[in-house]
Amino acid sequence: MLELEKSKSENTTFACISDQSYLKYLRVFLRSLIYSNNHHHVYICLINIKNKKRESAKLQRLYKHITITFLDIGELKKHEKKAFCANHRAELICFLLDQNFDLIIYIDVDSLVRKQLIFTPSTMGNSDIKIFFREEEDIRFKVATGVIFIKNTPQVKLFLVAWRNALALNKKKWFSDQISFSETYEEFKNQVAFGHLESNMIDWNFLDSSDIWAGKGDRKKSNIIYLLETIKITIDLKFANKAISKLQSKWRLFHQLK
Repeated sequence: MLELEKSKSENTTFACISDQSYLKYLRVFLRSLIYSNNHHHVYICLINIKNKKRESAKLQRLYKHITITFLDIGELKKHEKKAFCANHRAELICFLLDQNFDLIIYIDVDSLVRKQLIFTPSTMGNSDIKIFFREEEDIRFKVATGVIFIKNTPQVKLFLVAWRNALALNKKKWFSDQISFSETYEEFKNQVAFGHLESNMIDWNFLDSSDIWAGKGDRKKSNIIYLLETIKITIDLKFANKAISKLQSKWRLFHQLK
């Protein structure tokens, strides 16, 4: 059961999920919005949080435009909890669509937003849902669900409910979100306008030109370009950030020459 703490409705909403262990990434993600001059509403579902009031207060001091909800799911094995948090995205998006949020960007909390995003119905073009499609035989990797752009329409709601229902029985299994999305997509591809999300909006190669970096897997722990970016966002000092940007450029060049 979602416990609503604070309600706020705006045109564009980032939707994200975190448990206790990912709060550190959530804080950097919120700082990245400030750093890149994005002031969109953020709707956060926090799962199995130990001290709700304290963590809520910290996040609200950090970023003003947020709604925070809490979900307690009990004790799970580590891999099951990680899978549940990833797979809960369909449930969260359905909830926001039912609350009549117009434009939703679902985003993993280990993402970094690096540029100001202008998200309107016109920027979606003819698409109702934009997601990164991949040319993969393995159904686990046909789509990447780390960033999804969603426009609230009746047909989109039907798709999201079908995706949520398909996912419900396997929420503790890794990749269930991507598998069930691909299966549900095959059912709805002629009813919903799906578009391909450009790689600059979900970039795990950390190109300097990209709008959103995705810290998927161990990249957020081991990739020097990503780690330097988190330092730049956190300290936000012009003289230091110029030095960090030069270091990132040199690191890129070094790896190109290898």
